[in-house]
Amino acid sequence: MNDSSRRNPAGLPTEFGGDLRFRAAGTAVHQAGHRFTPPSAAALHQRRRQTLTVRSALALAVLVPLVAVLVGTANRHDPIVALGSADPNNPSASNAPGTATTSSNSEGVPPNGEGPEAGNTITWDTPFVRLHSERLRIENGGPTFLAAADHIAVTSDPGRPDEYTTLEATWHEHGTEMRVNLYFRSDGTEWWSDEQRTYRGDGRSEWITYTGEQFRSPLGVAFTGDVTLRSGTNSFTLRGLSLEAFRRPAVCAAETSDPPPPVRIELLYPSIVMAAETGSGYGASIRLRDAQCSVIHDVAPFLVTFSVPADSPIAIQPKAPKCSGPMPDPIDCDPLSLELRTLRQGTVVVAVEVRSNADGGLLASAPMAVTAGASSGTSVPSP
Repeated sequence: MNDSSRRNPAGLPTEFGGDLRFRAAGTAVHQAGHRFTPPSAAALHQRRRQTLTVRSALALAVLVPLVAVLVGTANRHDPIVALGSADPNNPSASNAPGTATTSSNSEGVPPNGEGPEAGNTITWDTPFVRLHSERLRIENGGPTFLAAADHIAVTSDPGRPDEYTTLEATWHEHGTEMRVNLYFRSDGTEWWSDEQRTYRGDGRSEWITYTGEQFRSPLGVAFTGDVTLRSGTNSFTLRGLSLEAFRRPAVCAAETSDPPPPVRIELLYPSIVMAAETGSGYGASIRLRDAQCSVIHDVAPFLVTFSVPADSPIAIQPKAPKCSGPMPDPIDCDPLSLELRTLRQGTVVVAVEVRSNADGGLLASAPMAVTAGASSGTSVPSP
């Protein structure tokens, strides 16, 4: 399923053709004859500009007092109440990988979520966003969801650095699927969330959408506080919340050389697990960063190569050749991306190298680990 209203505006790989549609995380979805075209930046901007419509002055007078005013220090906030509306869109595709942990923090509270203090401590962690909450509760008129699951899939859309990213979680509870999607924006100085969604939790794959700006904090600083988002009788509560989006990349934090290297490779998918079926595909990308770890937008001075051994269990197709010719495709032309296809089961390391276009000198290299042999394509975090 695909959330077409919130697709990645960065133009990351989404398809590989044929009868397979490829999400940015590389999961192959068999849909014969279907090809997905990401919406334009203008369409995305228009959709994000949509606001809650209040049908009467009386309704407005009732709803407005529910909005709490943020107070305190730059990174400490009082509880938030946000307005929202139901949204039947399909869920967003998974992207870059993350990890999730859940534990009970309410002694004597039944595990089925009964009682006002029921809730679970969660930590959802990706290379781009980290969320920790002492108590999560989702109430949509049916069973209360507490993220009480043995496995929670947590991913992020890498988006654009210091501009757009997401945090997306999926699990099963009360015999049905629950999802949480948080969408983040940044102006290069501060970050915030402009939309938050949870599944309705009734088996119909419908969304509850909470609108309005939340969590605004300086880049590099986590938002902390207690949050309750409301949409009619629906609510999404995060107590003891610590949330940071647009995290500093590990390739920058780990660098200790002096002077720092002039170019660094940020692997958006450092470890990939592909489906075992022959022909299954996957799309992956990298970013280049300079000595100060700022994103390098002009990559013309560099030659980026991806290579595998001759006996590799996967075939690779860099997208740089699609940039040549009189009319390069603006979607497929990306010298920092490649497509992978399963040939047989096995593991391999894709060697990523960045060289100077001027003299061919090696500036940076990084390994991208790939395993072909999973029952379905996915992505896992690097060790």
